[in-house]
Amino acid sequence: MVLQTLYDVTLVLCCLYAFIAGGRTEKLGSLLTLTASIVSVLIWYRPLEWRAVHWNMFAVDLVTFLLATWLAIRSDRFWPMWFAGFCLVGVMTHLAVAAMPNFASMAYSLSQGFWAYPAMLALVIGTWTHRRGMRGYGLSAS
Repeated sequence: MVLQTLYDVTLVLCCLYAFIAGGRTEKLGSLLTLTASIVSVLIWYRPLEWRAVHWNMFAVDLVTFLLATWLAIRSDRFWPMWFAGFCLVGVMTHLAVAAMPNFASMAYSLSQGFWAYPAMLALVIGTWTHRRGMRGYGLSAS
C-alpha cells in the first residue's frame, strides 16, 4: 500500500508539473503517463499474482511505448527518447517472462513498477529544461 501511495503521489506531482510548466511535448507526455497509469489500474484484476505474463498489462505498456516513440520522433526535445526507452524496458520485461516462465514473480512485479519512475523523471527533467529555455531565451518550439 505504501508503494502504491508513493507511486500515486509521484504520478500526480510529475504530471501536474509537466502540464502546468511544460510545453506541448511535456503536456502530451504527462497525458500519456497519466492515461497509461489509469488504464493499468482499470484493467488490473489480480493484484498479487505475478506468476505468468499479464498480457493486458503488456498491451498497455506496448501502446504506451509506441505512443512515446511517436512523441520522440515528432518532438524536437531530447527527453522523449529517454521516456520511450524506459517504456521499452517495461515491454521487454513482459517478453522476458514469456520467454522464461520460471522468472521470479517478485522480480517481475518490481520491475514493472520500477521503470515508471525513470520515465516520470525524464518527463520532469524535460519540463525543467523547457522552462529554463523559456526563461533564458524566451523561445519555445512548442
